[in-house]
Amino acid sequence: MLEMAIVALGSALLVAMAAAPAIVAGAELLGRLTRVGEQWSVTDVAKHLGVARNTVTGYRARGQMPVEDGVVGTTPWWHPETITRWQANRPGRGRRTPRQEESTAP
Repeated sequence: MLEMAIVALGSALLVAMAAAPAIVAGAELLGRLTRVGEQWSVTDVAKHLGVARNTVTGYRARGQMPVEDGVVGTTPWWHPETITRWQANRPGRGRRTPRQEESTAP
């Protein structure tokens, strides 16, 4: 039932986009609406990562995690694959790039 509503909403967006080609942002919204699946809240992301909810909130505030896949009211959510892909590419705890040795000029 939900999938049918999303498809109908997606079709309505396509008609609106054809009528008003200047609305480019609708294409991204349509892509997000047609992906049906599980949605993780900040709490779900924190549980998955094994960190406190406030840690995830801090990551988000500092721009250290992916932009949310959607928002319901004021609550952000992500698809699980968005978070798992991001987590796989994150540096580990304490991982830093090696320091460049300072050159000593005579």
